Amino acid sequence: MAKYIYIKMDNKDVFKLESSVIAEYRASYYALLEYNKTNGSSAILYDNVWEVEYNTGMDDNDKLIDWLRGNMDWDDISDVVEHVEHEDSPDYGDLYSHAMFYVEEA
Repeated sequence: MAKYIYIKMDNKDVFKLESSVIAEYRASYYALLEYNKTNGSSAILYDNVWEVEYNTGMDDNDKLIDWLRGNMDWDDISDVVEHVEHEDSPDYGDLYSHAMFYVEEA
């Protein structure tokens, strides 16, 4: 079952983002961090850390929203969000930092 994060901008526009996008982004960060600690000598470690962190993110909505808000910008997600409600077409980069985030399972 897919899980989505909804982003509601100040102007009332709503966007839908598949949670796995955030979980993959987060998992890659932590896996690369651990991989670099081994000077690149353990691809198995990278894969293991990636899987654990991906699952951790997918199981914890608060971690996903925190990661999305604190570590991703509009430019990171603009190509993969779905616009589900529309008012007008402002600069979403400016509105993103004030957006409200919530989770819904489909």
